[in-house]
Amino acid sequence: MFVLIPGLAAWLASQLFKLANGQKFLDSGGFPSSHSAFLAGVSSAVYMTEGATSLFWVSVAVLLVVVHDIKAFHGRHSWKDIVVGLFLGVLASVLLL
Repeated sequence: MFVLIPGLAAWLASQLFKLANGQKFLDSGGFPSSHSAFLAGVSSAVYMTEGATSLFWVSVAVLLVVVHDIKAFHGRHSWKDIVVGLFLGVLASVLLL
């Protein structure tokens, strides 16, 4: 449960950034990707608390599937949106843990 906090903080930061740039709160798509921010926050928090365990690798696999899905199938995000979301997630973990 504790590893969700950085993910939620990164998701919230992403949504607030979208709101500040004129997008709707909870709107899908846009800069930065809140999906990648949340999952990067969770994955990096798992790594920082548990190490490179099987739980970490499962969270990385989920992250990669979601990133592939939002880029390849939905096309709502550019690579820049995704990379900045990933950065927000890792930053949230580093700052909060």
